[in-house]
Amino acid sequence: MKRSTFTEQYFLLTMNRKGKINSLDTRSRVCLVMAALLDLQEADLIELHKKEIQLKQRFLPEELTFLKSVAERLSAYKRPTLDNVANTYAAAALDREINQLMTDIRIELIQKGVVHADSIHENSSAYLVDERVIEGLVAALSQQLFFPNDQRLLILLFLLQKTGQLKHYFTAGERKQAKQMLQLLKNSNEAKQTQRMLDQIDRMYMAVYALTVL
Repeated sequence: MKRSTFTEQYFLLTMNRKGKINSLDTRSRVCLVMAALLDLQEADLIELHKKEIQLKQRFLPEELTFLKSVAERLSAYKRPTLDNVANTYAAAALDREINQLMTDIRIELIQKGVVHADSIHENSSAYLVDERVIEGLVAALSQQLFFPNDQRLLILLFLLQKTGQLKHYFTAGERKQAKQMLQLLKNSNEAKQTQRMLDQIDRMYMAVYALTVL
């Protein structure tokens, strides 16, 4: 698979056979939305300032059309904030918005040939991920445990570590190494850009997740 977004990679590593993230796994759903915001920020569509979200432009590049529902939702807010996002995607009584996001991501991945629908019966399908893609992602993430030099993979690793998803792919020793490495990186005087991104994810996570448990 060609270089993919934070959103696609995170979803691939967290989705179940129903092509969704479990409705009880609030932390992972929160991080999926955070991944979408990071992709929009990387594309210079938004800028995140603590809890504030500044809209910079409305043109969505073709490779991010599967995030159209998120971009439109941000544009609909009178004043976009992480609190708005949390209420819409994680704390709402209905799952409409988060389900729409997951559907759009899933369709994008099916079109790329990374996910395949396996019909169980007329009204139900199981979604299977190309194992070679998963193996490639996990291998790339494993290298970062000892040679942390790829900002995008480090951010993905941090999102997975934040939500307890590493247990599905790494041993207890590897998870401990990941936690220690990420903590050292956050406190390092080097790799300032990566450090800022990890701090930003921390702030976003605390701001959004706090609203989901009230």
